[in-house]
Amino acid sequence: VLGSSVVKGAASGDAAIAEYLGARLGCEYTKSAVNGTTLADVMPGSYIERLKKLDPGSAFDLFICQLSTNDATQNMPLGEISEKEMFDTHTVTGAIEYIITYVRDTWGCPVVFFTGSHYDSERYDAMVIRLKELQAKYDIGVIDLWTDEMFNQISGEARALYMNDGIHPT
Repeated sequence: VLGSSVVKGAASGDAAIAEYLGARLGCEYTKSAVNGTTLADVMPGSYIERLKKLDPGSAFDLFICQLSTNDATQNMPLGEISEKEMFDTHTVTGAIEYIITYVRDTWGCPVVFFTGSHYDSERYDAMVIRLKELQAKYDIGVIDLWTDEMFNQISGEARALYMNDGIHPT
């Protein structure tokens, strides 16, 4: 599981999706999560930098990646969908495409991205739309909490219980 503070479990005692799936399904996992990092490969600790540090000899059955909210809050460029495998990894789109192809080429396993829950961000909305376009191009899985009606219609009381803020689950 690759991500930033949400995957790290910044508001949930360092327990998040990897730990949940490990306990729920009895599976082993590898987790690479650093607060404040971006998909776009423009800073130390980016998703791509950490991806390249994962053991290529590992046997992964599934690769899960968070659609980072940090790219939206730090105004990373969205970029364009590539026509060839020449990705501009300094953009959100190029980084996502790079991650998908790197994972498939290296571990040959399915790739699933998950979005954050809905909060006030036009930039993140554009990233979710782009992720869905990439889903069609690459046939990846997407767990879309951003537009999920049932998830986003929970009561204010439930949201206060399950969310520390607009981004971080408890």
